[in-house]
Amino acid sequence: MLDTVIRNAQRLKKLSDNILDVTKIESNALNMSKEVFSLDGLVLDTIKDFEDSLKGMGIELEYRNLNNFECNVLADKTRIGQVISNMIGNSAKFIGKDGTISITVERKKRSDDDGVGNKDKDVVVVCVNDTGTGIDTEMLPKIFTKFASKSFQGTGLGLYISKKIVEAHGGRVLAENNNDGRGAKFSFSLPLENSG
Repeated sequence: MLDTVIRNAQRLKKLSDNILDVTKIESNALNMSKEVFSLDGLVLDTIKDFEDSLKGMGIELEYRNLNNFECNVLADKTRIGQVISNMIGNSAKFIGKDGTISITVERKKRSDDDGVGNKDKDVVVVCVNDTGTGIDTEMLPKIFTKFASKSFQGTGLGLYISKKIVEAHGGRVLAENNNDGRGAKFSFSLPLENSG
């Protein structure tokens, strides 16, 4: 019974935190404390936070740094950790039991201009790929909007908040179903520090 109380208290705390974040976003008061840190290290720390609970569900977490590079970013470490957690948690909801969540980081060149002169600058792309049910085609166009959810476990605020956090850092978010029809892929990009 104590486990149930703790689990529900954590859900309530997350819900109230999300509502506060939405309020801050909409009033342009979401403050960012930017620092230079290793995105690689943050992803690994976030994976550790999920490992035990996902193992109990039969979900395996995999991680690869595709270019084997040092990916330092100038960003709000806590907020970017929140984005990674939201994406992993979202994937886990739609796997159910026995599946895989693969997380990769990759260095790429931004080929398009984002309006602030970031064309041809190096970005790091974090990709969370799962073997779940995929994104309902009806939900796909509105997946990053408020209260967009087909899950009974969430409020539909996590991905909306994640999008706003990433965009506040000059990055982009994407969601798509995998080509093989199994699972979905969520990714976000951030400018790399000193990628001039």
